[in-house]
Amino acid sequence: MLAKLMGILDIAFALSLIFIKLDILLKVVVVLSILVFFKALIFFSNIASIIDMVCILVVIVSIIFGANILLIVIFLWFLQKGLFSLFA
Repeated sequence: MLAKLMGILDIAFALSLIFIKLDILLKVVVVLSILVFFKALIFFSNIASIIDMVCILVVIVSIIFGANILLIVIFLWFLQKGLFSLFA
């Protein structure tokens, strides 16, 4: 059950990355970034959590300086990770 909730969080975060490109609801993206960051801190020994932390830093930089091409890769990372957690 916990894995499914984390999968939903990853999917919600991935979909919220669209808001950065549209420059709307950035507070939602920041809140979801913080939640995913804390989730990554809990499971820090896992390599996927370390990748999550790096992705969160890139997302925060993208919010400050504007969207970049890495957001597509981050979107795909969190979407596939969330889908695997949700349906595994």
